[in-house]
Amino acid sequence: MALCCLAILTPPSYSTAELILDYSPKLIVGWIEKVQILPENILLHAKVDTGADTSSLNVSGLSDIVRDSERWVKFTVTTKEGQSVNLKKPVHRYVKIKRKGTHSQRRPVVKFDLCLGNIYKKNVQVNLADRKNFKFNMLVGRNFLKRTAVVDSSETYKHEPNCVKEE
Repeated sequence: MALCCLAILTPPSYSTAELILDYSPKLIVGWIEKVQILPENILLHAKVDTGADTSSLNVSGLSDIVRDSERWVKFTVTTKEGQSVNLKKPVHRYVKIKRKGTHSQRRPVVKFDLCLGNIYKKNVQVNLADRKNFKFNMLVGRNFLKRTAVVDSSETYKHEPNCVKEE
């Protein structure tokens, strides 16, 4: 019996890397926020998803193209208000997305400059997918939130995008 209690009272061992604490200020965001793609100034309604590794964007007309011997994709982004913007971006990599109740899906990943509130991040990796059956055309994943924001799941639309593009 004493051994049992000693095991419970003994603090778990942690590596040095796990003990690093980050006290830097974080922006508190809601579980739904407006996000702006720069420099195209595309305003999107996004679900903030701490369960997603990378951010994801709903696109239509996704097709592969070759430009200067490199892989690119062309696609259309449509806002909630119905504004459509045609874009072409180089493919940074491909990612395999596990989907609940069905097979995994291979998606292209491109880089965008994104703004949420006053957080401006360059070259954020975003996978492209047909998300037309979902309520929000963008998911903001942990790759954007890391070290800059925390999510208050009881809040929505706490911030308007307010970023100055860095040169």
